[in-house]
Amino acid sequence: MPIDNNGGHLAQSAMTKTMTASECKAKFLDVLDQVGSKGERIIVTRDGKPIAEIIPFVERPDSIIGALKGAVTMMGDIEEPTGEAWEAVGHCRSRRSS
Repeated sequence: MPIDNNGGHLAQSAMTKTMTASECKAKFLDVLDQVGSKGERIIVTRDGKPIAEIIPFVERPDSIIGALKGAVTMMGDIEEPTGEAWEAVGHCRSRRSS
């Protein structure tokens, strides 16, 4: 699940729905099921104005250390030269010698 820098909220979710506060109150357990199982976001309104948003819970690690373990795959040997010259190196050398 993608997350953004907004407190771990979903950056993209399956769908966003809007419902009135009275409808949300009457169907609250169903609303929780929609949010939890389908990843839907619910905007709750009162008098036509948004007052709350119900979003899926995103489990966060207790510590930042090791939080991305297994998220990165290393392809090849990162210590061996590739045999390709970098264009930036050539530009830096030519500018210094001018």
